[in-house]
Amino acid sequence: MESGASTKWRFEENKDSNYNSNTNTKTAATFTVRALLNTLLDNLNQNDTRRIIPLGHGDPSAFPCFRTTSVAVDAIVDAVRSAYYNSYSPTVGILPARRAIADYLNRHLPYKLSPDDVYLTLGCTQAIEVIVSVLARPGANILLPRPGYPYYEAHAKHSHLEVRHFDLLPEKGWEVDLDAVEALADENTLALVIINPGNPCGNVYSYQHLQKIAETARKLGIMVIADEVYAHLSFGNNPFVPMGVFGSIAPVFTLGSISKRWIVPGWRLGWIVTSDPNGIFQKLGIVDSIKDSLNISSDPATFIQGAVPQILENTKEDFFSKILDILRETADICYDRIKEIPCITCPNKPDGSMFLMVKLNTSLLEDISDDMEFALKLSKEDSVIVLPENKDSNKNTAAAFTVRAVLTTLSANLSKDDTKPVIQLGHGDPSAFPCFELLLLPKTPLSMLSAPPSTIPTHLRAVADYLNLNLPYKLSPDNVFLTLGFRAKRSHPEVRHFDLLPEKGCEVDLDAVQALADENTLALVIINPGNPCGNDYTHQHLQKVG
Repeated sequence: MESGASTKWRFEENKDSNYNSNTNTKTAATFTVRALLNTLLDNLNQNDTRRIIPLGHGDPSAFPCFRTTSVAVDAIVDAVRSAYYNSYSPTVGILPARRAIADYLNRHLPYKLSPDDVYLTLGCTQAIEVIVSVLARPGANILLPRPGYPYYEAHAKHSHLEVRHFDLLPEKGWEVDLDAVEALADENTLALVIINPGNPCGNVYSYQHLQKIAETARKLGIMVIADEVYAHLSFGNNPFVPMGVFGSIAPVFTLGSISKRWIVPGWRLGWIVTSDPNGIFQKLGIVDSIKDSLNISSDPATFIQGAVPQILENTKEDFFSKILDILRETADICYDRIKEIPCITCPNKPDGSMFLMVKLNTSLLEDISDDMEFALKLSKEDSVIVLPENKDSNKNTAAAFTVRAVLTTLSANLSKDDTKPVIQLGHGDPSAFPCFELLLLPKTPLSMLSAPPSTIPTHLRAVADYLNLNLPYKLSPDNVFLTLGFRAKRSHPEVRHFDLLPEKGCEVDLDAVQALADENTLALVIINPGNPCGNDYTHQHLQKVG
């Protein structure tokens, strides 16, 4: 039988999270930085032989003048070759990394963080996702800056958390309009987001302004989410001040990473820190909710976590100084040259981060109505990429029943006085046992380690070729999507369970499957070889499943 010849398939695109071509509308997911950049890259003139000038992203490692320190590279190599970090990490991250991050942040705080205040994430993108999912509840709202980083809005809309925008004031160095914040907030407002140093405005807030933000948050009874991915990348008049300094005024979630200061965004190591010396997050159950959320997420690679103490402790100040000198020089050049372009104005020269925000005067341009059209034409006609502005728990939840959550509970229940070795039979991590060893391949040439992102499709091709060894047809790289292991994302489909039949080698009860399915059923999940049953389905049974 030809597959799909007469079958009406019930699954289709999720119109809540994609571009809907039927109604010509875009949802929050379309307005992420990646989605916009992909649109602009797809719009490039393929016959234009000029070099592409990528001014639309915050990835410094794409440019040869930005390279991470050898200290960081050596730390990664040492962590991998030690074989200590091949296991799954704890839900919140390994202790040495959390302790090192707490110590690193404590250098600039009036109180002391402990490792228990630190939660490691897959860069700051996952940190945003976790915080938003923790806050989401019916009727609640969150206050976001405009201009701002669009991932907050994308994740808020995915979690059905209402978004309210307050303006940043260009005439005041992109300060928060605190009067607008107070006018927007009501009894359902939970949090205020600030990004400092600023993305995309390049601002660095003064101590006095940050204190006013904290006092406003306290007055309103809300938390502050401080996105400090660009922490210490300040090269203007204002030194960087962590929002956590004011954690005793209002509780602060500090989001950070090694991505930008160390020029390694692809290493995907970030953190959530509870900058809350009064323990408000703990008292209100927010800390437990974070742990629940992390129980159903993937972690940063354990060997990256293992390298963190060495990276944070051994990097010399001259490395940071060189980065700041480059950023200061390029900010000056951009700001001065923009003055020569009549249709663009820059209200403030950047003081920090890696961004510069400009205003486009479309009245001076022909056949261009908005910033998106300008960006599209600029990419097509001149191969220049710029980024348009984005306009537009309950303990009995599933999170509590993940393998990690159960293992964490059992581990916490171990007797501290029992000296017998713990016999680990509850997880599927072979690297935790000495009889399983990783094959160490010869050293990879440095030229391969620093290969540009354009070579990444070769990795997709390798996966496709590997899978094609056992398939009667051929996959192409376009069929392959790389993921952070298996990652469960919170969504709201109904779940229906069918039994596996132990008397038949844990085969799928196909009669039960047909009885359970209706016109709203989209998919059937099988795990083969089986976890937790250890089954291995025959060709004949898999054909029946299909």
